[in-house]
Amino acid sequence: MVRIILLGGFAAALAICGVADASWSTGGGGNGASSALSIPPVAAPSHTIATYPSVSLSWPAVTVGGAAVTYTVRRYSEPGVPQPVGNACTGSLPTSSCTESAVPVGRWQYTAQAARASWIGAESARSTTVEIAAAPTSVACLNCHTYGTTTYVNAAIATAVQLRATFASTSLATDTANLSLTDGASHTAAASSAAPDGAGTVSFAPLDTSTLVDGAVTAAAGVTANTGDVSPTMSLALVRDTVAPSGSDVAGANGGTARQLDNGDTLTYTFSEPVDPATVKAGWTGTATTVSAVFTNTGGGDTIAVTGTNLGSVDTHANYVKATLTCSASTMSTSGSTVTVTFGGCAPAGSARKNAARSAFTWTPSASVTDLAGNSMSTTAVTQTGGKQVNF
Repeated sequence: MVRIILLGGFAAALAICGVADASWSTGGGGNGASSALSIPPVAAPSHTIATYPSVSLSWPAVTVGGAAVTYTVRRYSEPGVPQPVGNACTGSLPTSSCTESAVPVGRWQYTAQAARASWIGAESARSTTVEIAAAPTSVACLNCHTYGTTTYVNAAIATAVQLRATFASTSLATDTANLSLTDGASHTAAASSAAPDGAGTVSFAPLDTSTLVDGAVTAAAGVTANTGDVSPTMSLALVRDTVAPSGSDVAGANGGTARQLDNGDTLTYTFSEPVDPATVKAGWTGTATTVSAVFTNTGGGDTIAVTGTNLGSVDTHANYVKATLTCSASTMSTSGSTVTVTFGGCAPAGSARKNAARSAFTWTPSASVTDLAGNSMSTTAVTQTGGKQVNF
């Protein structure tokens, strides 16, 4: 009988920041060997910004002898300065992906490193840069017309809308600032420019909105990084209105003695849409205000004008007064698309005459009146609807 005595020892080697492996050797009448095990290198993570400002990371999984490993993720600035990693990408990760949420504004690169028990593999190469770009802090229209809280694109600027975006101190000159105007039918006009290096503003080239339809329009400004990453946008709500207002009707109504011009009678101007009261009378807000209405005798086509206003002239095509008559205590008010003048202080009474004849008034509006969007009034004359009638 031959007895073989095996004498041997077990040796293990551990590489902390490189490739970890293990081996053993035997001595005696026979020998055996086992190939060293190692943790394969991890490829640089790939990344996407799925939901700003969250960065989703993934990398090919590795194993050690068929056994799963865990991973550590690190984030660096482009110069290579380590950064704290937040949320779901911290600690020892059992899977080869994670999503870091609330990533701060900046340009970042990521690495992944595998481990198995006390074996630690090599840290991967850094990923390509991902940029969390900050959106502009505000968007403004430099030449739009504002009425109340609404900002309008009117006919005067429709082919050259000037918009400006303001950027925070985190803005980078390597970024591209983008601007778009989009209407309710998804028609778009767009412009772009280099972003400022730090806090500043970008005034974009004037935009032609000829292909857009009237109605609600959204101005949106954002940033595209040279990495291809895109920031959120800052928006500004606009209304495009390029249609000039016009006169729709003019009519008188009796408020005193029938068929005679006197106190209490009214004259109503109807526009195609609401108009800016301040363009009808300087400083007017639309509340009832005192005005002076003047009737001028022309011997059959007496005219009416409201002094100090831009209501234009009304030809009555009738004979209401014997001489010029001033109703100095008249009241002007507005409701919707109408402006109504109620005559008052029409003295001396003897200057007024009865008029049984029916007539249809003609009103010539003034271009000085504008709609709420700032479009100037059409001066096309308007004839009273319904034909000849008794107006006072």
